[in-house]
Amino acid sequence: MFRFGKYCVFGGTRVIQINKLGLTSKFYSSLSTSEMEKIKISDHLILRQTIDQTKNQSGGKARPLVLFFPWMNAKAAAVQKYCDIYHERGMDVLIVSSSAKHFLWPESAGPLAAEVLDYTKKHHIHRPLLIHGLSIGAYFFTVCLMQMIMNPQKYKQLEQQICGQIYDSLTVGSVQRMALGIAKSITNNQTLSSSIKGSILTYFALTHSHTVAQYDKLIALFKEKPHRSPALLFYSLDDPMCDPDSMADIIDTWNKLGMSVTHKCWERSKHAGHLKQHTADYIQTLDTFLRQLTFDINPKSKL
Repeated sequence: MFRFGKYCVFGGTRVIQINKLGLTSKFYSSLSTSEMEKIKISDHLILRQTIDQTKNQSGGKARPLVLFFPWMNAKAAAVQKYCDIYHERGMDVLIVSSSAKHFLWPESAGPLAAEVLDYTKKHHIHRPLLIHGLSIGAYFFTVCLMQMIMNPQKYKQLEQQICGQIYDSLTVGSVQRMALGIAKSITNNQTLSSSIKGSILTYFALTHSHTVAQYDKLIALFKEKPHRSPALLFYSLDDPMCDPDSMADIIDTWNKLGMSVTHKCWERSKHAGHLKQHTADYIQTLDTFLRQLTFDINPKSKL
C-alpha cells in the first residue's frame, strides 16, 4: 500500500526522491516486471507512469496518457486496479481526485479543472490522451470540457491530443440520482444514506441557481457539445444512479453527431463496480475499443 512520505515495500525495491514535480516513488507493478513511478503532483493530481524502456516508445510515438477521473471518495486500492490495466497496455495514468465540495458547489470545480488542463498542457504536450471518467468523475471532466470550449486558443493543442473517451456508470437522469450518488459515496449504510440524500436535496432546493441550474448546463454540454473522439460507455439497467433512458438518449445524440460510439450494458451490475462484477467482459470490451484508437493526434478540432 503506497503512502507518501513513508518508505513502503510494494512488490519490490522502492526508492523515494523529490523532484521538481513533487514527491516520487518508484516501484514494480504487481502485474508486470515494469518499473513504475508514482508522483504526487498536488493534492488533486497523482501521476503513475511506467519506466520500462522497452515499452516507453512504440514506433517512435509518445506513450498515451490516461486522464482518470474516479468516483468520489474512491479507495486507492480500487483506483489501482484500473491503473494496472492501463499500465499493462503501455499507458501512463494521471489520477484526478476531487471532493464533495467540487460537486456541491460547482464554482469550486473550475480551479480544479484549470489545474488539470494547465498541468497536462505544460508537462504532457503532444502525448495522446485518453479520458476515463467513472460516476461523478465524468462530471469533473465535463467541467474541463467547458474550460476548453471557453478558452479555445489556450487549450486548442490539448483538445487535439484527446484520442478517445470512456465513461463508466454516469450519474445521470435526475437530481435525485445525483443526490443518491453523493450519499452512496459517503456511506453504504442505507439509513444514513437516505438521510444524507434528503439533506442534499434540500440543499439543492435552496441553492438551485448555483447548483442544479449549473448541473443542467453541464449535462446539456456533455450531451450536445461533446468531444468528438470515439467514446465507450459502460452502464447497467438496474443502476439506481444511472438512468438507462438518459443513457440511450446520449448514445442516440452522439451517433447523430457522427461520433463513433460503443456501449456495453448489463441487466444487473453495481454502480462503478462493473469491472469487479464483470471483469472478463469489461476488459474484453475495453481492449476492443482501444484497438480501434490510433492514438495519433489529429490537428483538426474535435469540439
